[in-house]
Formats: sequence, structure tokens, C-alpha cells
Amino acid sequence: DKQNIPDSNNLNVNTPKTKAMKFRRGAHLARSDQLHYKGPKIEFLNTFNYLGVTLTTKNVSSGHFKEKYKKGIDCCMMLSTKVKLTCTNATTARKLWAAIILPAITYGCSVFTSDPVEELDHVAKVRAFYWKLWCGVSKCSSSTAILSAVDRATTCGCNEININNLTGHRRRAAALFLSNGFHHKFCTSKCWRPTPDCVCSLCAKQCTDKRHFNRCCKVPRLDCEIRYALYLNDLP
Repeated sequence: DKQNIPDSNNLNVNTPKTKAMKFRRGAHLARSDQLHYKGPKIEFLNTFNYLGVTLTTKNVSSGHFKEKYKKGIDCCMMLSTKVKLTCTNATTARKLWAAIILPAITYGCSVFTSDPVEELDHVAKVRAFYWKLWCGVSKCSSSTAILSAVDRATTCGCNEININNLTGHRRRAAALFLSNGFHHKFCTSKCWRPTPDCVCSLCAKQCTDKRHFNRCCKVPRLDCEIRYALYLNDLP
């Protein structure tokens, strides 16, 4: 009898802590799916974390990736308070990402997929959230614009913006500019996204492009970084 195997090997089974899982294709448990050990009933679980890998009844990767995403967001928030992420430079931020965040969100992923970790959807989302925290901008900011600025210098008009060389308020201002172009600050309609009816309150011309601020004839032709810093006093 299998129930006597632990006793014959001097092993004690803690029945209340013993759980069971049946892998199935989304169906409910059958009435006959019941396990008992010396009387007490063993509980069936829908998810179980085994050595850092989240298993589900459907045996798919979505459950594990969802847990890794939550873990990544928690690590990002921890770094933003403990290390003051907005005060670190780009080199330090990349080292923190590689040493803390990336291992936490990719652990166990090879069990479910052989794709490169950079192509995993939850890794891309956490990476965007992390660099938005580093820039000091809202999580609703454009992920594409922020990641493009972090990966390489961005050209706006005749100016090149390298956000990795900026610090503090200048970095945040540059990130905000690349994300929304400050359109809501100078548009007469105060909308965040440009429309065909938008008119610039400075030059009275149409501002249908969110980069209009970089070309507006009424804005002083100063260095890009200085212009962003000067505009900080009126940022939301």
C-alpha cells in the first residue's frame, strides 16, 4: 500500500500542508478526483510555485510570466526608493537592471520557452517601466519613445538629445519632451495629443506635430538641454 511507504521509511507526512495538482485542459475536477491520506482529504490546487517556477493546471507559461512581471514591478519600486533611481547615472542604472531586475523576471522562463529573454512580452513591459522610473516620468508615458531615447541618441529637428548624459530635472524634461513634446503646454486647446485643429499659443500657427515646440519661432534658440531646463518651472 502506498500509504505505508512513508511509515516504512520513518517519514512523517504533514497532511494539512500536503497539496495536490491535476494537470488538465481547463476542465473542472471530476467527482472521482479525491485524494485521502489516512483519512484526511488532500486539497487540490490550481497554481503551485515549485522552486520559483509557477505551475498551473493547464501547464502553460502565462501563469509563470504573470508572476515574474509582478516580481519585476516590485523590484523596480524597491530600487526607486532604496537606491533613488532617478539620481543614478545611465551606467549604474544598466548595472542594476542586469544584476537585480533581469534575473528576477527571467528565472525559470527557460522551462516554458526557448525564445531570447529580450523577446518576452513581460520582460519588455518591466524594462519600459524601469526606465520610466529612471527618467522620473509617468508610467503612462510613451514606452517606445523612452526606450528609444535610452538605447540611442534621438534627433529632433537639427538637435540631438542623448538622455543618458543628462541628470535630474534635465533628464526628466528631456524624457517628457520626447514622450509628448510639451504639446499640452503651448496648444490653445490644452490637449495632450495634437489634432488638425490645434493652434500654437506662442506663434499662432498650427501645431499638428507634437514636436512643434522644438521648431516654434517664438521659442529662444538655445541649446536643447537648456531649453528643457528653462521650461521645468511650468511642468506638471
